[in-house]
Amino acid sequence: MNSDFLKTNTRLNSENKELRDREVSLMELEKHQSDLNKRETLAEVEKSGVLIYLSATPQSLLERVKRNSSKRPLFAGLSPQEQEQKLVSLMKDRILGYERAEIQIETDREAPYETATLLQYRLFGGLK
Repeated sequence: MNSDFLKTNTRLNSENKELRDREVSLMELEKHQSDLNKRETLAEVEKSGVLIYLSATPQSLLERVKRNSSKRPLFAGLSPQEQEQKLVSLMKDRILGYERAEIQIETDREAPYETATLLQYRLFGGLK
């Protein structure tokens, strides 16, 4: 790795507290996710913070659901076929809200720490 990347990564790690301060509970987000398609809700999110879309292919998402379906209330108790149908349906329902995100990051090919580093970079003055 080059020294510029290490310096940037160190700076981003020091800004991690600010990111944690902005963090939204994932359970709360999932609970209210369908509201993102409502114009008023999107406007409120856009006024109060940054809307972020961490995208993944349906196949990647389905693998994640299979690993943790008991922790995902919308998928608990569903067969693999039902989980896939539910996932596709949710993605179709939510895409308009997702597409309005100011920051969009594709997560399929990145390790979680790489996605987090990229997100920090984008939030704190990097690429858009």
